[in-house]
Amino acid sequence: MRNNLRYFNAVQIISNIILLITIVLFVIFNTNFLNNLYWTLIPVTFLGNLAYIGKWSKEGMSWYKEKDSSWNENLTRKTSEKLMFLLVAFALIYLALLFMEYFIPQIRTSYYTIIGLYLLTIAFEYYIFRIVIKTDKNIKSLIDEEMNRKERVK
Repeated sequence: MRNNLRYFNAVQIISNIILLITIVLFVIFNTNFLNNLYWTLIPVTFLGNLAYIGKWSKEGMSWYKEKDSSWNENLTRKTSEKLMFLLVAFALIYLALLFMEYFIPQIRTSYYTIIGLYLLTIAFEYYIFRIVIKTDKNIKSLIDEEMNRKERVK
């Protein structure tokens, strides 16, 4: 687990900790300040996740030139597509909640909405983390296989 923490950035870690503290305090005290802080931290967490995705899932970053030179065989293309889908889905859910506030003014102060969006954020981060870790392991194994193959040929 300690080795996997190197993947995360400071914005993700700090915003998630503050987000959890904010939710706990909001459930206990239910103040407008905590509610506004929560709805401000969600986009900050989203930006941290965006930076995380940008760092670890760039297409063609496997340094496996034979495969990455062709777009169809690019090792990280499918991963990038999955991550983009998750990113867009999360953003649309967040924007839908903000849009629904015009019709249901209490939606931003609802415990169910706040806890549900927090759980969705954690699930989103878990899935992007798993996708990046799995892709990283696959690419490393392919590179190792290629290096071993080249050494045997020599």
